[in-house]
Amino acid sequence: MIPGITKFANEIHEIKTRQSAEEQHPARPWHHRDGAEAIYLQAVDAGDARATLHLAQMWEMHRQPGRAEPWYRKSADAGEALAFSGLARIQERVADREGAAAHYRRAADDGDSSALLSLAWMHYEAGDPDGAESLYREAAERGDPDALVSVGMMRERAGDLVAADATYRQCS
Repeated sequence: MIPGITKFANEIHEIKTRQSAEEQHPARPWHHRDGAEAIYLQAVDAGDARATLHLAQMWEMHRQPGRAEPWYRKSADAGEALAFSGLARIQERVADREGAAAHYRRAADDGDSSALLSLAWMHYEAGDPDGAESLYREAAERGDPDALVSVGMMRERAGDLVAADATYRQCS
């Protein structure tokens, strides 16, 4: 592993993203990725497993899920919890709700509490508010500050203002 190379690639990517926003045609925002991609690939070749995650995130950010997915899979194979969330987002885009839910659950089980929020939202959208609330509460128990707010909002939308108020009070 090359110390600091992933951080360096991230910095290059951010700088080029800003330059791209200022200089590049808006229809082709991914031109700036080349320098960062080369550095990430060097880091991967040097054994930096985290660089695979950064490559996947870069491709996802540039709306190229087909290029992001293999990097997410490689990162997930290395045990990176955030990679499972990335795979879940890609599967959501192609309407594979079961696959997305399984990946969000795996990410949550591996420590990504934001995956619980996404999984809870999937339950809510599917008409399962009890399942959603259970997942939001699990996220709250793990210390996610947004989880109880989501429970309060669900109760408020359902017209249970007393329960919503009680839930919001738990947030403070």
